[in-house]
Amino acid sequence: MEPIVEFTEYPDYEAYRAFYYFYNRRRPMAWVSWFMYYALFPVALLLFALAAFFTEVPTSLWLLAPIWLAGMIANATAPRRGFKQLHGKSSTVTCTAFFEDYFAYTATGENTSRSGSFRYENVVAAYETAIAFYFNYTDKNWGFLPKKFLAPGQAEALRDLLARKFGERFNSKI
Repeated sequence: MEPIVEFTEYPDYEAYRAFYYFYNRRRPMAWVSWFMYYALFPVALLLFALAAFFTEVPTSLWLLAPIWLAGMIANATAPRRGFKQLHGKSSTVTCTAFFEDYFAYTATGENTSRSGSFRYENVVAAYETAIAFYFNYTDKNWGFLPKKFLAPGQAEALRDLLARKFGERFNSKI
């Protein structure tokens, strides 16, 4: 059987970073940490600073500022840490092929070699953005295929195939 779309993917930090933020937007409690670090906590620090002009503020409250800063740094560096953990020092090459009834991959690297296939009806959902295609295998298992590795015309062919196979479970942001 001849694949409809076939391509080779190499480790790419920018694509992983886009996937990281795409995935975390869909996590149920991710908005809580973003809200606390970027909205609620700075307002609280501002109120404490204003209160310092009018009353005595315990110095222990000012120790919250470094904790907030550490949280912001941890959030900002999380994609790079995840990319290094996923790929390490090896350069894993993934070959993916989409057929009429399923898609298959083979990943090979210095210390790893794995392969698998997924039938379209067993995948929860698929999404498309300007950067990549995302696949929701289970509630906690996601995969992504960066478009930069596709040849001209393959993105359209893959979009048509996914729209046909997934139906309502396919969402394109193009």
